[in-house]
Amino acid sequence: MPTRRPVATAHETRGFRWLGNSNVMRPLLAKGLWNGTGVSAFLLSGEVLRHRYQLDVAHVGMSATAFGVGLAIGNLSAGKLRRLTGSEERSLVVVTSLLIACVTAFHLPSLPVFGALVCLVAWGAALGAGAPSATTVLAERSGHDKGVVLATAETLNNVVILSVVPIASMMIASGTFAMAAAVFAVTLSLGAALTLYDALRGISRKQ
Repeated sequence: MPTRRPVATAHETRGFRWLGNSNVMRPLLAKGLWNGTGVSAFLLSGEVLRHRYQLDVAHVGMSATAFGVGLAIGNLSAGKLRRLTGSEERSLVVVTSLLIACVTAFHLPSLPVFGALVCLVAWGAALGAGAPSATTVLAERSGHDKGVVLATAETLNNVVILSVVPIASMMIASGTFAMAAAVFAVTLSLGAALTLYDALRGISRKQ
């Protein structure tokens, strides 16, 4: 620990001028869409498992264990994934692609219960690796505004959850699981498209 306190420096108050910075808004909106949707789909995954496989509460609870294991794997592998892909932005492209594949496969009616649990592990790993990478991108690009930008990112995640969960849950309650999966697919695809576009813009800036 340092023996001397760092000298506090005054920073210019920028207010909400970062809202006009597309390099901040792109990853901010993208993270809200794919991360919020990924969490929303997980919140309803237990109901999908119960209905499809006639599992009891104890067995449905195992889905949370599988997802938690995936989260831990993703958190531990985030740095390695960044090194393999060459940048945080490229790693997010991989993460969002994996997330779409897992959520889509999980909602296939022909998927066996073991396959569903594998999807939940990979699903958790995608979110576990993606969240810190997205946070790093936002912190690096927002400069002195990183506090309010990161707080806004978490708020946006919650807004997406509060928007997607009621719609998808009503569809699941009426038995239209395919429509619920379509809702997840749309918002995940929007987030992935923004993530890919942001990564491509980053490549073009470096060239």
